Amino acid sequence: MSDLNNFYQSILNLRQRDVFDTIKTIVLEERTKLNNTTNDLTGFCKYIASQIEDRLTKENIRVYWVDLNDITNVDHVILIAEYMSQSKMNRVLIDPTYSQFTKDDKHQLVTLKEWPSERLDKNILKDLLTNGVTQLDDNKFQNYLNSFGEINWNISLDDYLLKQQLGKGIRR
Repeated sequence: MSDLNNFYQSILNLRQRDVFDTIKTIVLEERTKLNNTTNDLTGFCKYIASQIEDRLTKENIRVYWVDLNDITNVDHVILIAEYMSQSKMNRVLIDPTYSQFTKDDKHQLVTLKEWPSERLDKNILKDLLTNGVTQLDDNKFQNYLNSFGEINWNISLDDYLLKQQLGKGIRR
């Protein structure tokens, strides 16, 4: 069976590209385009997510549209990209506008009691502020969701994505 899996993997990765680097490049390019138009990314999450989603889909990378309003009651959209590499499923959280949730003079808390960046794991925060992406697993997904409120969410990443596929389907 291993030979068959290796064969399938070689077909799926004919270009032998690093998909994570492709995702990161697309996210940074789209964020740079938007930054050339405005200095504040607040409120642009849906626009930039749709631009990134379109480009990733053209690269044959599976993309999930995640409206945090459905989970945490925060009006914010992120993407989760998914790809196989060396027989392992890899997931990437994409949030190039997370900077709006960091404490500074330009931003004011409206519905939240605490800045999400204060509750988010510092490595995830650094990745999101620097590149707009971070490798994603169940623990990071929980930490990210829990940064947006007082409720500690316990949502399995695998279950959530499966429900996305079965329930609403993947946005394309």
